[in-house]
Amino acid sequence: QLFKAGGICSYCNLGMGMFNATKYYPVPIMGPILTATLLGNVGPVFRLGWSKWFEKGMPANFENGLWLGGFYHLYVNDTTGFLGVTLRSLIKSVPMVSEFLDTFFSSDEEFARVFVGFYMVAYGVLKLPEFLGPDFNPFPASKVVVTVLNLNSRDGPVAKKSKTKSKQAATTPATKKKKSK
Repeated sequence: QLFKAGGICSYCNLGMGMFNATKYYPVPIMGPILTATLLGNVGPVFRLGWSKWFEKGMPANFENGLWLGGFYHLYVNDTTGFLGVTLRSLIKSVPMVSEFLDTFFSSDEEFARVFVGFYMVAYGVLKLPEFLGPDFNPFPASKVVVTVLNLNSRDGPVAKKSKTKSKQAATTPATKKKKSK
């Protein structure tokens, strides 16, 4: 998990240098976050395909890259935009947290790396069967994201059943016997 945590942080920084800011926001947002997210997901997506990889919802690797990559990128790299400034000021506005950060961390990047690493290790331990089990998900919002972006279906929104299928089902031998009784 620490290797993944280091990869998420490094790939956010790498993506920051690869993508340009837009006229709408002072730093690139999606490029660095998706670069970090794809770090642990390209292999399964190519091997299984998009639909198979997302058939049970958003995989843990994808969630970790998306949410933690987003946190790290906004906290460390977004020094002028309102998202990063707001995130840092919210975290530092808590008195005990502010003192803790000032005492133990020399920079925002150092804190963000430790946070991402700690989270990844704690998440791995909590998913063990002896603790909360493999179905544990600290990101319930991921289900909403999967539904809104329709990641479960490669073909777009699930089509309604056609009338021909329902007519075929009504004329199967099992339904004919039930109708005759």
